[in-house]
Amino acid sequence: MPTLTTAAALAAVAVPTIALGGRPGLEIVAPMAAVVLGGMVTTALLITVLLPALYLRFAAPSPGIAEAVEQERWGQLKPRASVTLPAPVAEAAGSPGDPGSQAEDKDESDADTPLV
Repeated sequence: MPTLTTAAALAAVAVPTIALGGRPGLEIVAPMAAVVLGGMVTTALLITVLLPALYLRFAAPSPGIAEAVEQERWGQLKPRASVTLPAPVAEAAGSPGDPGSQAEDKDESDADTPLV
């Protein structure tokens, strides 16, 4: 999109310069404006048409992406299967590294003390 905007802005400036090219003082500027405008038009066409076509032709898709795109396009995309995870294994209370056992060892009076 920035390429098309740039080309449109340049065309707005270059077309009047090219049209008035026969006036005195514009003998050098008008041909230069025509070359710059032609380059911008060519660049805009290459970026918007040719580059995406080359990308679609030569880019290596990730495994499974092409099938998912085709299925989604035709409305055949199935929802992913839900995965159920096993319940966490209960650790013995008081084992080292168990955060629950450390909370039980705190003195009850420390809970009411304000932090400064």
